[in-house]
Amino acid sequence: MDWLRQISWDDMKLVGSIGLGLLLAWLFSPDRDRRMRIAYLTAGLFFATFGTGPLADWAGLEFTIWQNLLAGLLAMTGGRLARRVLLLADSGNLPFGGKNGRSS
Repeated sequence: MDWLRQISWDDMKLVGSIGLGLLLAWLFSPDRDRRMRIAYLTAGLFFATFGTGPLADWAGLEFTIWQNLLAGLLAMTGGRLARRVLLLADSGNLPFGGKNGRSS
């Protein structure tokens, strides 16, 4: 969780990349319902905040160099990522777990 301390919210590049990612997510959202768009933006903000560090660690990237790009991409695609995970969980076809995707 050291990456969480490294996120600097006064860094205008980081805030700008997340803001641009959220704007693009809003504009290109397949849903026209305002509540669904707000849910997409909320998920995008969540993934950009809490997923940037773990994604950089998993990919073996230097956090301080790649944080702006990863945060913007996660802000833009976070809603779709959350939707995909929920659809997989509902279908029971998870790539892990026991019978029907549930742990035993």
